Amino acid sequence: MKKFLVIFIALALMPLVLAQTSIANSQCNLDTTLIYQDPLPAQPGEYVELVFQVTGATNPGCGQITFELLEEYPLDFDKGDSNTKSITSSIFVQNFKSVWNVPFEPRIDKNALEGNNKIRTRITTASQTLIKNFTININDVRTDFEVFIRDYNPQTNMITFEILNIGENDIDALTVEIPPQENIDVKATRRNIVGSLDANEDTTFTFEAIPRNGNINLNVYYTDAINERRLIQESVNFDSSLYEGRGENNGLSIWFYLFIALLLIIIGTWVRKRWKRKKRHEKNN
Repeated sequence: MKKFLVIFIALALMPLVLAQTSIANSQCNLDTTLIYQDPLPAQPGEYVELVFQVTGATNPGCGQITFELLEEYPLDFDKGDSNTKSITSSIFVQNFKSVWNVPFEPRIDKNALEGNNKIRTRITTASQTLIKNFTININDVRTDFEVFIRDYNPQTNMITFEILNIGENDIDALTVEIPPQENIDVKATRRNIVGSLDANEDTTFTFEAIPRNGNINLNVYYTDAINERRLIQESVNFDSSLYEGRGENNGLSIWFYLFIALLLIIIGTWVRKRWKRKKRHEKNN
């Protein structure tokens, strides 16, 4: 009787055990990691190859699995390129794979900042949505400048600026523009083509202008390593007291030298005439 009772209880509990086992087997626990980035670091404006690895997809209970690399800064996908890939867990199991490698090749935003930048992925199944953050390393091709007023001649109205490339990247086609503003009246052209400027190098450029006390705004254009034309706005302070009296001193010095030259001519002429008279006198005697 006891043996029959044990068998009866076992048979009665078996469907519950099988149900629990089925539920356990149908649970879909996915995870993903970023296993590959090329190039490293990535370059703004260029493509980067990213490969993600998904684990847990061998469980048939996952069903249809959708993996999405979110199209957010600093990632862009070209028209026609998909940022989503899908697979069915049953097919995945039939192929005897233990992990799912998911590759993408987006383009890096041309204005991406240097260093580690956050990207996001999203995995979706019928019973689960997993959003996960990763970082990719990006090399900044931009640069920065320091600009100073090196000299101003109030007599000629020539103002000379000095510009220093304080970034780590060489640049090409450096052009400086003085836009219309109250603190400076520019004569002739407002743009000065400087040319190439290596990292940590400096150069000068000159404008004919009449500056006034206060800040002078400059537009600095350059072409970076990925051939992207960029603009940086700089501001320098002009203080007229640093150049007071230069025009007057320069004027006096010019007249002084003219006076000296004229005096030398007069003296030379007098000496020459005196020498000729002396020679004639000696000859007559």
